Amino acid sequence: KGGTGKSTIAAALGLRAARDGRKTLVVAPSGTARLGGLFGLEVSTRPTRVAPNLFVASIDAEGAMREYVEALLSSRLLTDALFHQKFSRGFLHGIPGLRSWALLGKAWFYSQQGRSGPKLPEAPFDTVVLDAPSTGDSTDLLRVPSVVSDLMPVGPFRKDADDCAAFLRDPRSTRVVAVTLPEDLPVTESLEIVRVVRDDLRLPLAPLVVNQLRPELFSDSLRARLKNLDATVESSDERVRSTFHAAHGRAVLEGE
Repeated sequence: KGGTGKSTIAAALGLRAARDGRKTLVVAPSGTARLGGLFGLEVSTRPTRVAPNLFVASIDAEGAMREYVEALLSSRLLTDALFHQKFSRGFLHGIPGLRSWALLGKAWFYSQQGRSGPKLPEAPFDTVVLDAPSTGDSTDLLRVPSVVSDLMPVGPFRKDADDCAAFLRDPRSTRVVAVTLPEDLPVTESLEIVRVVRDDLRLPLAPLVVNQLRPELFSDSLRARLKNLDATVESSDERVRSTFHAAHGRAVLEGE
């Protein structure tokens, strides 16, 4: 679900992998501003190095599909004709799952080595972390290689989709990380996405991440005393008043 800290977890996972010595890329769909804010830069479609072994990039669906089609056709002239403004909107929106495949497929290609396809700068990466869209769009995204395989005739397009689907199902190469908050709606949505990923898509899951799970600071008796005290305290010391207000508020939250 949006707002649970997915981008923060994606950045943290990328940083951890990079510190472990793995060449790592964290990617997100174009227009996702959160990732850039975390690293203090404007994320572009070209991988940008932000720390040792760590790069970030965005993926534009239309640009990614154009790169992919040009690699398949080996002709810029044919690609220019296909992606002419008069036709490209119908092309990109007319094939179910094509935009999702452009996003997921490019993230997957960043991890590949020695195969035909778009020549991506800095690739291949040892680890690619995809900061995926929210719940419903994420499950559609993970489903798309199978959809493409069902729709496309035998050929390089279908082979890439089949290979990507196998890569996603392999627990040695892929994990789906669900991120939630200890609140009713995020937990409900997370239970649903875990069910879909595990039972319907049969993809490997990582441990669930629960953000904003605060440890309890007070014992039951002390919490009761703090909650029952008046929310104001008379003191000439501002630090004493601030500390009391913080403790009183935390006691109330822990008691809910």
